[in-house]
Amino acid sequence: MASHGVLRGSGVQPVTDQDRRREQQKIKEYKGLVDSVNDGIREHQFTNETLELTSKLLKWNPEYYTIWNHRRLILRNQFEHESLQGPEDADILRGEAVINIISDDLAFLVPLLRKFPKCYWIWDYRLWLLEESTRLLPALQARGFWQQELALVGKMLSLDSRNFLGWGYRRTVVSVLESTALQTERSSTDLIGQEFEYTTKMINSNLSNFSAWHNRSKLIPRLLDKRKADHGARRQLLDEELALIERALWAGSEDQSLWFYHQCLMCTFEPKYAAESMVPDLTQSERLIYVRDEIVKVRAMLDGAEDCKWIYQSLINLSLLYHKLDSTWFEEASHVNDYIDELVKLDPLRAGRWNDFKSQTMMLTNATGQHFLLQVTLLKTSNPVVSRLLSAPANITFWELHEASEACFGWTRNFIGEEESDFPKFMVVKGNTFEAERVESLDVLLDLVSEGGDSDVNTDGFPSMKYVRLHEVLNNFRFRENLINYAYDESFFHVIQVLGRSVGKPSDRIVCLGGQ
Repeated sequence: MASHGVLRGSGVQPVTDQDRRREQQKIKEYKGLVDSVNDGIREHQFTNETLELTSKLLKWNPEYYTIWNHRRLILRNQFEHESLQGPEDADILRGEAVINIISDDLAFLVPLLRKFPKCYWIWDYRLWLLEESTRLLPALQARGFWQQELALVGKMLSLDSRNFLGWGYRRTVVSVLESTALQTERSSTDLIGQEFEYTTKMINSNLSNFSAWHNRSKLIPRLLDKRKADHGARRQLLDEELALIERALWAGSEDQSLWFYHQCLMCTFEPKYAAESMVPDLTQSERLIYVRDEIVKVRAMLDGAEDCKWIYQSLINLSLLYHKLDSTWFEEASHVNDYIDELVKLDPLRAGRWNDFKSQTMMLTNATGQHFLLQVTLLKTSNPVVSRLLSAPANITFWELHEASEACFGWTRNFIGEEESDFPKFMVVKGNTFEAERVESLDVLLDLVSEGGDSDVNTDGFPSMKYVRLHEVLNNFRFRENLINYAYDESFFHVIQVLGRSVGKPSDRIVCLGGQ
C-alpha cells in the first residue's frame, strides 16, 4: 500500500512465543522508564541524567506528550541556571551555553522526525525550542536557527512533498523569519517571493501536491501587496496563474487538487469576494469575458475525458457564475442541467444531491419564462381577510412588486422624496408570521430596503429592492421555504406566500388574479 507515494509495509506477520516474551520485556522496561522519569520530575531533579531518560523514553514513544512537557521543564531549568553564572563575560557564556543546549536538542529531534514525520508533539516541541532561541538570544543568532529550520523542513518535504503538517510548519517558520523580532541587516527582503518560487518548484515536480497549491493561494495576495502591484501587474499574474492551472488540468483532469485551485482562481470573478481577490477592480464586462473563456476552455477538456466528474462540476459552477454576473445564458453555459444529468450517472452515490441541485438550477435557467403565484395577505385585519392573488414574473424586482401591490390594494402613499424612510421594505423571516405575537420578534434572514447598498442577497448587508429580482430570493435555497413580510409603512404589514411556480412565455407584467 502506498501513501503520498511512499510504500508502506504489507500485511501483519504472525507472532511467535519468542516475540511475545520480547514484547513483554519491552513493556516492563518501558513502564520502569516512565516511573523513573516521573519520579525525577516529581523530586525536581532537573539534571542531565533525567534529560537522558526522557530522550530514551521519547525514542520509544514520541506521542507521550507529558514527557515533552517534562523535557521543557528540564531545559528551562538549565537556561535559568546558565543565566546565574559569574559576572565576567556572563552574556557571552550564557549565549554560548544556550546555543549548545538548543543545538543539541534540535539534533536529537531529527532522527525522530524522520521516523515519525507526522507526530504533532515533535513538531510542537521543536517549535518551542526555536521560540526559546528568539527569547534568549540576539536576533542574528536566533535567525540562524530559524533559517536552518527552513532548510530542514525543505529536506523533509522533498522526502514527503504532500505532508500537510510539514507545509503548515513551513508557513510558521517563514512568518517568524518575517517578524520584526528577527530582522537584521542580512535579512532577506523578498522571502514571500522565494516561497512563491518554492511552490512552483514543488508543483512542477508533482502536480498532485495539494499542499503546494494551497500554500500558493495564500502567498499570492501577500506577494501582490508586498510588491504594491498595480492593476496591470495583478492582471498579468492572474493570466499567468490561469495558464498554469490550464496546463496542469490538461495533464491531469482527474486530479481533485487541481480543480480546487482552479475554483480558488474563479473566486476572483465572484462579486461577493471581489474586494479580497487578486484583481479587486475588474469591471463587470471583464469578469464576464474571463468566465466565458473559462467555460469554453473547460468544456474543451471533455474531449476524451467524458467520464471525469470534476469537469462537469466546474462547468456547472462557471455557468451559474456567468448567469449571476449577467442574468443571461450563452450557448456553452445553457447546458447546466445536462451537466448535472451526467453527474448523476458518474456519481450515483450522490444522485440525491445532484437531483436536488438540478431542481434549484432549473428555476434559474428557466427564470426568463418563470412565474410565481403569490398570495399577499394584509396581516391582523378583521374578517374577512384582505388578500390579493398575483402572478409575478421571476425577473421583476421587489420594487416592482411593491408598486404592483400598492396598485392592487389601492394604497396611495407617495414614498418618493421622503428622507431616511424605513418603508417600504421586504423581510425574509424565520418562523410563522401569522402565529407570532409580534412581527418584530421573528428572526430576519434577509432585509430588502428601498435604498440598499447593492444587489447581493448572499451578504450580511442590506441589498436594495430596486435591484434584487424575485427569483434571486424565491429560488434561493437559503430563503425559499420561508415567508416574506412586506411592510408598506408602520401601520400596514403583509405576508407574502409562494403558492406555486410555472414556466411559460416571457413577460414583465404582474397580473392580479383576484382577492378578497
